[in-house]
Amino acid sequence: GEPGAESTEPPGQQLAHTIQRALHLSPSRSQSTEDRRHVLAELVRNQQIVLDLARRSTGDFDAFLRDLTAQAAAAIQVARTSVWDFDATGARLRCAAMYRLDTDHHESGSVIEGHPRYRAALDSALQIAATDAWIDPRTSEFFADYLKPLDIRAMLDAPIRANGRVIGVLCFEHTGTTRVWTLLEQCLAASLASVLARAFAERDRRHYEALTNRNDKLAALGRLTA
Repeated sequence: GEPGAESTEPPGQQLAHTIQRALHLSPSRSQSTEDRRHVLAELVRNQQIVLDLARRSTGDFDAFLRDLTAQAAAAIQVARTSVWDFDATGARLRCAAMYRLDTDHHESGSVIEGHPRYRAALDSALQIAATDAWIDPRTSEFFADYLKPLDIRAMLDAPIRANGRVIGVLCFEHTGTTRVWTLLEQCLAASLASVLARAFAERDRRHYEALTNRNDKLAALGRLTA
């Protein structure tokens, strides 16, 4: 059918379908010693990435985002990794940072609007792991204007939450082919989204403090002038 024609599924059905796909796509065989070693190495590497970023200062917010997106892209080996923030209405997404792995290039500033099903899915899930983003009802709204022109076929998106609401999203975009996102990749995305929630909170606190100091100075200057 036409991409985007499906209705958004309730969270319970989303989870059930995710499990069914994982069982269908996973081979029924015992895990080898080499497989276990690979999984353990990936787990340790991912934990180290999260720990290093959690310890970093976010004073230079833009530099922090550039570093996080570059490390995340290299870890998951995905073409595009980005951080987006919502405007006050929750209807408009602005790209705060994007890293392209193939060209080692950073950019920002893109704006996307008109995505109510996607926003509803973010609000009701820990993350969106879309194996085929063109037809997944949670992401297919982006098909014509964003996904198809950039050949993005799979998306792993983790919402960034503050005070119980979604304020942004960490997005992994795989190009060319569909992709099944592993459990470790999904866990890394969720952990990095938590790190970003702290970074966003610290950025907003600094902005509020700077605004308060400016207003105090203006008030003091006004009293002096009077």
